[in-house]
Amino acid sequence: MPCERFIAAMVVHMRVSTLLAAARLPYDNVFILGRFVAAISAAVVQACGLSNQFLGDGVLAIFCLQCDARIACRQADMAG
Repeated sequence: MPCERFIAAMVVHMRVSTLLAAARLPYDNVFILGRFVAAISAAVVQACGLSNQFLGDGVLAIFCLQCDARIACRQADMAG
């Protein structure tokens, strides 16, 4: 039987990515985006979160699958 669970969700999006992409070669854009996603994902994991989805130039992370709401919010704040 399904149960409700509290999570904290955090979306991180690269600002001005369209302008950044317009001024560079596609290979450079992929390299920069890869470094961005890797850095965000590392911060999320270090704060005990889970990078759930990668959406273009953004990352959706979830926190606190096994703890209460206050801890989830603190974890998301630490990652951000």
